[in-house]
Amino acid sequence: MNARFSEYVTSGAFNMTLTRSQISTLAMLASGANEWAGASLERKGLAAPIASSLAEDRVEWRITGAGTIVMSLLFEAGLTNSGKDATAIEVDRLNGALGEANTTIRDVRRKTWSMFAKLQEAEIDNANLRRRIASLELEHKHPGVKLKAEFADCAPLVTARDPFPDVAAADLLDGDPDFSPTEPERTDHE
Repeated sequence: MNARFSEYVTSGAFNMTLTRSQISTLAMLASGANEWAGASLERKGLAAPIASSLAEDRVEWRITGAGTIVMSLLFEAGLTNSGKDATAIEVDRLNGALGEANTTIRDVRRKTWSMFAKLQEAEIDNANLRRRIASLELEHKHPGVKLKAEFADCAPLVTARDPFPDVAAADLLDGDPDFSPTEPERTDHE
């Protein structure tokens, strides 16, 4: 933990003010050590003094972890010309990859739900056909005898709604990367 930065930001509402000179100095520190950094950056916890390799009575200033993060924010705000921080680049790349992954997951979930609804509908149709065949066989073997209505045909059931009723199951299983079904428009709540 950076004690100076912690003290600076918790002494009241977090509000950091940097002058153009401090921003410029922080950018120089981000690229390496500097002998001329002001103590104001140290008071804010953005720079730390270390012993100089040139002389005993001199100090060099190095950027702290908090200073690196502030530098990234300054670059994102367009207040410095220094190169973009590697962490910021990686975060942007990961956010893009996460967005693509979430889109793929959403499409796979919708395709899976559609396949489930198609399977459920096929099972119900199969059960209805079996009942109908049993009813016809009974009528053929024993003329004049009929099954009760509730056994002859299946009563309506609550089933899963297929989000892609016009798309064949083979197209859903095809795995075509260009196939991106769209959600059908809802007409019940207009």
